[in-house]
Amino acid sequence: MSSFSNPATRIRSNFWYLLPVFGGIVGGIISWFAIRYDDPRKARNCLLLGISLTAIPIILIIIQVVMFNTSEPYPIRMIDPYNPPIVWID
Repeated sequence: MSSFSNPATRIRSNFWYLLPVFGGIVGGIISWFAIRYDDPRKARNCLLLGISLTAIPIILIIIQVVMFNTSEPYPIRMIDPYNPPIVWID
């Protein structure tokens, strides 16, 4: 019996990894649903890749907000306008 007759051992293309790379967690879920029966290991890896590529930027933003207490990358600092001294003319 050939290994290609069993759908659980069918190997899918590595191009499925591009879907979570460009689609994040949504692409990982789509690729998982598409290849979960044909290649379960690759489907799990695509799902984990999508989750990690979505979680890393979120974690970095949370660290930035916690450490610098701001959500802006470059906070705007208000500079007092120049006020010349008042000179009274007699």
